[in-house]
Amino acid sequence: MRNMTDVSRYFNKDKNTVWDAVTQALAGIPIETTDMELGLLKTQWVKGWLAKKTTGFLTEGEWQGRYRLFIQVTGVEDKTYVSIKAQTEEKAPGGSRAYRWNRVVSDGTIEQDFLKRIESILDAT
Repeated sequence: MRNMTDVSRYFNKDKNTVWDAVTQALAGIPIETTDMELGLLKTQWVKGWLAKKTTGFLTEGEWQGRYRLFIQVTGVEDKTYVSIKAQTEEKAPGGSRAYRWNRVVSDGTIEQDFLKRIESILDAT
């Protein structure tokens, strides 16, 4: 769980309602582990392309990026606590670095975007 940013929030809804919103927000993202009783969700890796990054003095290339989410949903009295962590990795476009994923610290954008999705779903209910 190193190199992971934690974004969290309390919601004024019961745990089951928030759990349903979390699973709706995950639509289209493959889930690796789900345990409603413990309030744990873990997604599979989601891959994509990063903005162009410089790989040297003159060359640029498209880097691959991927992330997976670790979500904790905990009922606390009449509220529900949601914690989201994203594990992020990137891979260079060429050379020996193109064969392995390197872990990078998330800037929190993925976690914040996902939390906003949950908020939107809960606001609509």
